[in-house]
Amino acid sequence: MHAFAVPPLLVLFLAGAEPAPAPRPAAAPTRVAGPLDAKGRVDYEGAVNRWLADGVTPENNANVLLVAALGPAPAGDALSDEYFRRLGVSRPPAGGNYFVRLDRFGKETLKLGEKELAALHEQQGRASRRPWKAADHPSVAAWLTANEKPLALVVEATRRPGYYNPLVTRPEKDGEPGWLIGALLPTVARGWDLRDALTARAMLRAGEGKYDDAWADVLACHRLGRLLSRGGTLLEALIGRAVDRGAADAALAWLAAARPTGQQVRARLNDLRELPTFRPAADIVDHGERCTGLDSLAHILRGGPDGTATPAERAALEKLDRGEMEAVFDGWYDRAAGALRLTDRAAREVAFDRLDAEGRAGKRPPTVGEVVGLVTAGDAKPFSRKLARVLAAMLAKDVRRVQEKVDLAEQVGRNLEVAFALAAYRVDEGRYPGTLADLAPRYLPAVPDDVFAGKPPAYRPDGTGYLLYSVGPDGRDGGGRGADDDPPGDDLRVRMPLPAPKKN
Repeated sequence: MHAFAVPPLLVLFLAGAEPAPAPRPAAAPTRVAGPLDAKGRVDYEGAVNRWLADGVTPENNANVLLVAALGPAPAGDALSDEYFRRLGVSRPPAGGNYFVRLDRFGKETLKLGEKELAALHEQQGRASRRPWKAADHPSVAAWLTANEKPLALVVEATRRPGYYNPLVTRPEKDGEPGWLIGALLPTVARGWDLRDALTARAMLRAGEGKYDDAWADVLACHRLGRLLSRGGTLLEALIGRAVDRGAADAALAWLAAARPTGQQVRARLNDLRELPTFRPAADIVDHGERCTGLDSLAHILRGGPDGTATPAERAALEKLDRGEMEAVFDGWYDRAAGALRLTDRAAREVAFDRLDAEGRAGKRPPTVGEVVGLVTAGDAKPFSRKLARVLAAMLAKDVRRVQEKVDLAEQVGRNLEVAFALAAYRVDEGRYPGTLADLAPRYLPAVPDDVFAGKPPAYRPDGTGYLLYSVGPDGRDGGGRGADDDPPGDDLRVRMPLPAPKKN
């Protein structure tokens, strides 16, 4: 008997700033009614791509240049013809000068064994966090040189205002459309590699005293993360924020090394304020994840989670009330998106608690055999609603975890802005301020609150430097103890002068 279970609608390896979106005026809830396929069914793949491509052209689409930099097979398997059709461009030629991942460069060009390859990754990690010279990490420098042309395309891509990464499925053997949840994200998965290259090159340029060039790479990395967040899945949103967080670390290292003038630090602070916005996670849930969930439901109702339901199981599935189940799914996505749009964190947590309460009933979805018995025993409508609640509520915990990562990224961005304002104050006054309140309104319109505390972050000047920190997700003041301390904490901190990074 086949287990009746929906695949997870969110991959659970989560990365780590999106300003809290302002409350929206009341509007009609999102409902997906088209386009329709040849059999008159909702084409969820077409629907999500129509939403993603709105206002984006091949000329303003950053992803067109990212694909040109990554090549036709960013993760080994070639991208489909349908992907390029939706993108509106021709397939890049095979064998071009495309971005080479550090793993591949180490194995194929440097001929490194496993131990040497691990050491190379450690070198790259150090190279991305502090200024260095080519003689310090010659293999990393060679990798960056090999990727000079692709990285130029990446930087050019980040200057484009639009971003559209098509979600494309693989058709099933019987010709039916594939699961939308199975749409591959090979270009987005390279976001971490591009982050590592841009931040390593920024720190190399900083080590060479080329601070303007270094800052250009830091900004490109920031913009890349924000563009990647505009995909149709929460996984893309999280990868984008992880890329942006890497850029924030590099920006702090730049600030410590460059010792900018007052005019320069103000210009850099303005650069940070003018970065593109992230796509709010609520919008992704409202559209992309809703289409993915409803598409998964449609596949389940057609043939079970793996498409191999027996004739008796298919007959039972056909008796389920699809309209009732879709209504339950839509209601869940409405509430999840609504919770994500709440600007007050405490209120948002209450909303998530309600979703979690629904999820507690969905620890074990029924088997198709149990569905057969329950549907044939009585009215299918109430059971359809109950089953839909179980399937939809399985997502509740994942959405909450996504919001926590969004909050983390937001706080990192706020800390970065305050750090640059503190640097500007020090240039002007010859010292750091006694309190963060001294930064407003000359350097900041207002000191941003700690996302997790609802008040300004902790700040401790010590004459030659300072410690700035958020209390982190646990809401407890750990004195600035972070994840790399022993024992670790979850405070999010900036310390100036920057301490030496710990070895990987």
